[in-house]
Amino acid sequence: MKYKAICFDIDGTLYPKSFMTKTMAHIIFFHPVLSKQYRNLRSLFRENQGRFAELGLEDMTFAQREAAMYMKVLGGRVKLAEARLKLDERFYSRLEKEYRKLTPQPETAETLGKIREKGLKIGVLSDWPLFNKLEQMGVKDLVDLVLNCDDIGYLKPDKRCFEAYLKKAGLKSEEVLYVGDSYHKDILGATGAGMDAVLVNSSETDKNKVPEALAFFKDWKGFDKWLDETVLNAEE
Repeated sequence: MKYKAICFDIDGTLYPKSFMTKTMAHIIFFHPVLSKQYRNLRSLFRENQGRFAELGLEDMTFAQREAAMYMKVLGGRVKLAEARLKLDERFYSRLEKEYRKLTPQPETAETLGKIREKGLKIGVLSDWPLFNKLEQMGVKDLVDLVLNCDDIGYLKPDKRCFEAYLKKAGLKSEEVLYVGDSYHKDILGATGAGMDAVLVNSSETDKNKVPEALAFFKDWKGFDKWLDETVLNAEE
């Protein structure tokens, strides 16, 4: 078998994308200003993560870098510690409350179980907070390695996110298949680090629009079938 591990994004990948859409829609509806600020923060973070040394953020943790970007979004009206507190209280506490509604995902657990049975390692690489998502989905015990933005300091598609996983897992890029729901963040990020990558829960129907994806699927069922036929039970 070519791969030694399969690494997954979490949000919109290991559970239906509709849940993530509903969760964000709820926050946007009840907290529109906050939601816009957070989107601007994430966009600003990605735009500047190649310039952290220049901006004096190189030696900061992810939480501090995120707070620094939030300071900019707020027009510099607050200090770093206050920006961090506001971000946690205003956004992440509400987001965590919404994610308490996440339920077990039998299809996901079944697929991960098959991967483990074939002797492959399972990784998770997310640039969103982990909260208790893996426990709530019933898959935590099936995952060998979990990394997120707090561990890495960057957001996808920065290839340093994927390289951090490879280093921690002790694997070469060609030994890992990455699975995610975002072509720009997951697929281009993973392939930029030398991995093969598969797009799931995608509305895309034209392969020419996702050329870097090894394969793409509209739902988990299609991915599971492909995985069985192409990876787990393929002839050497």
